[in-house]
Amino acid sequence: MEEMSIESMMGATVISIANIWEGPLAGDMFKGKVKTHTTLPEQWPEMHDNDNDFTEINYLNKQGLHIKTEYYQNGERTSYSVNDYNNDLLISERTTTNKKDIFSSSYVYKDDLLITKITTCNQKLYSSTECAYYKNKKVKHTKVTHLDEDAKTIVYSVSEVFYYYDLYTNIIKIESIDYLIDEAGTVISTKENSIILYAYDYKKRITKESSYDNLGELDFFEEQYFNEVGELIKDKQNYIDSNASTNYKYDNDGSLFSFERFVAGEKVNTSIKKITEKKELTVDEKSEWLRVKERYNTVCKAAFDQDVPLLIDAEESWMQTAADHLIEGLMEIYNKEKSIIFNTLQMYRHDRMDYLKALHQKAQQKGFYIGLKVVRGAYMEKERKRAEEKGYPSTICKDKQATDDNYNDAIKYMMEHPKMSLFAGTHNEESSFLVKELAEEKGIAVNDQRLWFGQLYGMSDHISYNLSDKGFNVAKYVPFGPVRDVMPYLIRRAEENTSVAGQTSRELNLIKTERKRRRYNE
Repeated sequence: MEEMSIESMMGATVISIANIWEGPLAGDMFKGKVKTHTTLPEQWPEMHDNDNDFTEINYLNKQGLHIKTEYYQNGERTSYSVNDYNNDLLISERTTTNKKDIFSSSYVYKDDLLITKITTCNQKLYSSTECAYYKNKKVKHTKVTHLDEDAKTIVYSVSEVFYYYDLYTNIIKIESIDYLIDEAGTVISTKENSIILYAYDYKKRITKESSYDNLGELDFFEEQYFNEVGELIKDKQNYIDSNASTNYKYDNDGSLFSFERFVAGEKVNTSIKKITEKKELTVDEKSEWLRVKERYNTVCKAAFDQDVPLLIDAEESWMQTAADHLIEGLMEIYNKEKSIIFNTLQMYRHDRMDYLKALHQKAQQKGFYIGLKVVRGAYMEKERKRAEEKGYPSTICKDKQATDDNYNDAIKYMMEHPKMSLFAGTHNEESSFLVKELAEEKGIAVNDQRLWFGQLYGMSDHISYNLSDKGFNVAKYVPFGPVRDVMPYLIRRAEENTSVAGQTSRELNLIKTERKRRRYNE
């Protein structure tokens, strides 16, 4: 939960945020005319040293610019930062920790463009950023130098990036150079180069992207083809050891209707939109759908034979009904004794509780176990936009609170029924704590295979590690694949994380604390 108070002092607006979890308010902490709150040590997430109550106070000037930030841990100030501005441009930062470390950053601009940023730690160079620009103010070159804190001697990693444009200011080439230098600035490693080239059509759309490795050899390229009205009709990806392509077809109104994907010349999937919309399939489409079902069945049988749970992700609502039917049929086959096959519930959809109850009734009638990964969802903006364009009611909950309530209701419902297996995929502390409490209340063992938690690798580690330390089953997700495919997924996850009010800053402080502990063996 979050509590916020806004006050005014000496012309500065003070935003005070207190993260209040279980337990009563321990008392108010006053500093001059600035009021904030602290709490008793949180019951969750539980750290071994109980240093898990973080409070952050931000001071804003009349222009809304951050001029000072204070960080508290269990009521003790651990660090504070002071910022200086010139005409709304940040020109210096100074952070002081209670260990007497002083980080100072200075910024230099030209025509409002950043030229250099220098950061020192206790008056020794910690990092630097240098930027150069073309006359049209497009970035030309960046050079980032950063202290390698894991090295036994003073070593800096350097990453230089050069940008090249065509006459229409489209980026046509990005060249990256990475290497190490010593304290004197001498290069002490081999320089690793990589190049990305871009080609465009007359409408400034990227039609080809090529990536070259350190030896100048092509290691990846992608091509895109458009029709006369600007719709993407085909893309091709070629890697060192594989290739893939996708063909796209559209409805008369311009919305994507079907696609066919090929890997190494073999068709690997087809559209399931017509099945979701309960439209009649052609003979060829029926044959394709049968092959889809056969491939899924092959994978599910292998999971069943090896006694390994298989979790199948959810997609957009206009494809999900077909996926639900497919996965329900697989549950009916392979979940006779326990949950092996898992579907995914996106609880930002307001219809998912009804689906869960209907699935439960079906499972009771046909005698199979239910396995579900419960998440909030990843396509909110896309779903709402399509609903508006198509003129049908959106399937998305009206606001975040409704989504949170829907998620927690699904958790509670599933944990009432022993023939359901729950995989709680969430970065939300409150939902994680709820599952933990319900398990204890219902006498479910922490290592019961019907209950799992999951977070992305590198996100909400404080949740994962504390649950694991208590003996719960925890999985860390590691997405892999081409950068262009993985990055949008990770960005959506990061956006979900930042939407949890007050959690992101606390998680960052936890990471900083742990990093220092490991570095200094504290």
